[in-house]
Amino acid sequence: MEEGCLSLPGVYLPVKRAKKIVVAGKNIKGEKVILETEGLLAKIIQHEVEHLDGILISDKK
Repeated sequence: MEEGCLSLPGVYLPVKRAKKIVVAGKNIKGEKVILETEGLLAKIIQHEVEHLDGILISDKK
């Protein structure tokens, strides 16, 4: 599936993503939170986590 990014206006590249993901983290109270999701939200989370790791869609091959 092709994906775009506001960091690269007008650029759309094919990117492979997991269809379903499980994300663990903590809420504002420090309590463990687990999110299981699929579809568009799963793709968005994967995209944004890659930004936190300094990866853009243009870096993926």
